[in-house]
Amino acid sequence: SQGERPPSRKALADIYLGYDSLLTMCEGNPRITISLMRPLVRRYFGTSKVIPFEDQAALVEETIAKYVSLLSTIRVVDPENNIQNMSIIDLLEVMGGFFSSEVNGPAFKAEPLLTFQIDNAVPKEYVDAIGAAINQGAFVMLSDESGLFDHGSIKGARLRFSYLLCPLYHLPLTIGGQVQLSRVLSIRRPRSSRRALTQDDLFNRVSS
Repeated sequence: SQGERPPSRKALADIYLGYDSLLTMCEGNPRITISLMRPLVRRYFGTSKVIPFEDQAALVEETIAKYVSLLSTIRVVDPENNIQNMSIIDLLEVMGGFFSSEVNGPAFKAEPLLTFQIDNAVPKEYVDAIGAAINQGAFVMLSDESGLFDHGSIKGARLRFSYLLCPLYHLPLTIGGQVQLSRVLSIRRPRSSRRALTQDDLFNRVSS
């Protein structure tokens, strides 16, 4: 079917390829490291060949698609009861779209906003879902000013996207500035209907 065709190799920017970038996106996660590196090692170990960017891109895209599929199982209760079958992917799309506009918008920003703080105005339903996504590695905690994380709360914490998700929104593998999540949600809201994303969807949209 059309949804099963491999994405264009031009979809992934070169900044996500190469030894340093691949290791950065793995973030020390054994599961991601094995998923990305094992096929390359099996194919090229013992040869003197340079691994083509096309092969690297194919594996990065496949790994991200599988990861997004895993994250889509994290359910979110819509605090306004307007969206059925909502998942953490809906929130990722909102935040990713905001951060993408910071980086890829018409105005250059020396320090684009790429991290967010869980402020008190964020609905509890979203906080709970983000907490579950942290456990799956979708978000990385940078600071916990409230000191409540050890007691099961992420209120006040500063988070960033997992670097493995950055290619979906053409985000650099850096930390950047901070924004309150409630501000992001006031500008962009989860869409009321969303079909399951295919691998083509994930990468065709960033190929421009």
